[in-house]
Amino acid sequence: MRKINSKVFITFLLFVCMINSASVLTVNSLNNMETYINLDSMPKAAVNANINAWIIVAGDRESDHSLYYCIENGCDEVYDILRGLGYAESKIYYLAEDWDGSLPSRATATSEKTNIQYAIETWAADKVSSSLGLGIFLFDHGGTNRMSLPGPNLGDSSLNTYLDNLEAATGMTRSVIVYEACRAGSFINPVSKDNRIVVCATDSEHSSYPTADRTTAVFTEAFWSSISVGYSIGEAFENARANVVAAGLFSSQKPWIDDNHDEFGHETNILGYLPNGGDGNDALNSHINPPLLLAPWLTIEMCPIRQYVTPDVRTLPISIMVRNNDTNIKYVRAIITPPEWTPPIPIIVPDDPYDPEILYFPEQFYADSFFDISFTISAVEAGSYNYSALLNLDGLKNYFGEPEGDYRITFMAKTESNIVAQMVPSVITINEDGEAPPDQTPPTIAITNPTSHLNISNTINITARGDDDQALDKIQILLDGKLLDETNMPSYYPYPEAVYNLDSSKYTNGIHNITAIAIDESGNQEQTSVFVEFSNSSILNFNYIPYLIGAGIGVALGLVSSMIFRRKKK
Repeated sequence: MRKINSKVFITFLLFVCMINSASVLTVNSLNNMETYINLDSMPKAAVNANINAWIIVAGDRESDHSLYYCIENGCDEVYDILRGLGYAESKIYYLAEDWDGSLPSRATATSEKTNIQYAIETWAADKVSSSLGLGIFLFDHGGTNRMSLPGPNLGDSSLNTYLDNLEAATGMTRSVIVYEACRAGSFINPVSKDNRIVVCATDSEHSSYPTADRTTAVFTEAFWSSISVGYSIGEAFENARANVVAAGLFSSQKPWIDDNHDEFGHETNILGYLPNGGDGNDALNSHINPPLLLAPWLTIEMCPIRQYVTPDVRTLPISIMVRNNDTNIKYVRAIITPPEWTPPIPIIVPDDPYDPEILYFPEQFYADSFFDISFTISAVEAGSYNYSALLNLDGLKNYFGEPEGDYRITFMAKTESNIVAQMVPSVITINEDGEAPPDQTPPTIAITNPTSHLNISNTINITARGDDDQALDKIQILLDGKLLDETNMPSYYPYPEAVYNLDSSKYTNGIHNITAIAIDESGNQEQTSVFVEFSNSSILNFNYIPYLIGAGIGVALGLVSSMIFRRKKK
């Protein structure tokens, strides 16, 4: 029998091992490719909604013109924002009321039903097409399936008919309708249709509320501010909903959106995010104003967490920090609401001959509900402004006649260009000893990213939010019970998100448990978890070390055998 050359044999074995490894690698890669490329979990690129023209309609309660200047001013702000986004005057048709003899300077005509029909069916006809859409903003008191106007009211079916006629005549395939009014959600059916995004300040049963200074509405202010700085329609909806919550109105105002065209609106999910119930995907990926790298922004960086004081304290200093990239700040304010306050509910006046079925908000409905304080600049630093105010607690107690209890304080800021900061709420508690009671209430915690059952590859940011009724201490993020990160919370609001960048390719493919734990300063804990699947390609998940070690050993053995072979030959 012929002798086998040891060097050749070892080299052959090494080659076979490498080929086998490569074949296994290729098969695994092909088998995992469908899991790895999960199109449903991949974020879509946000696109321009291609809205080429806008119609703005300021409604009016004809019997008494209640809060009309609030409605008109809110529409003026939206007009100015649209102009700032680059829409020429010729691309905005603004309808308003002139009951006091002065049509707003920005307005095109009066807000009568026939003028709305003309604006949609005729004026917009040469401005839209199969690729260019129409935007409509409506603002009034509201009612079920109707918008209050001077003269005949605008019904939801009429608005739908006007849009249907425009689409049939022009081939238009995109429209965005934003409605600010009580029971605005009642317009979703039948206005919801293919390629229409319908945004409503509240649902079909609840109210929508003006800002405390009655210059616009809480939802509208935040929604359009967000649009102006480049948020998508869906993100602007989320931000506006967050402001409704921060203002203490969420028990009576439930913003709705419909963009899946099933004529049924949805709120955000419990965490304040879209999509929910099938609605939100289209809106999240559609921009009226494409994102800008240098867009203006305004944030409230710091304000006091919950404070406890005794009834004999007469004044309380308050300071907050506001950060922005635009120095033209219009105001920094705080609105205080008394203990047990609930938003007033508008009513229908059945014997009103002018506006049957239109909801009624009395002009002074906020008069006995808020205590307003303004802040002045106390220091200026690079990119930030420190504002301070001295809260007169004697005046507060006398104003409300309730010396003890929880007073909600909502901080807000706004620039001259109508950019608003996300509102930040806090609480001042007046009690007998000025001390916090024993804390037996656990904090709240939510994982905002990723969502449960998500298919994950490569890296992802795990994001968690927490809060507490007194003071939050820390948030922990764990994977399969192992601590990944711990974020300590500051001694002021707003609490930051806890974020951990996870490289899933460092872990085995399969189901994993992500947990977030919130711990307050009294040691109370609350946790939540989501289950996700790591699905990384074998190419990305391949561990080369054993093969490199094997190759090294093979080379070494080959060299040794070669040396032995040469010695024998000699």
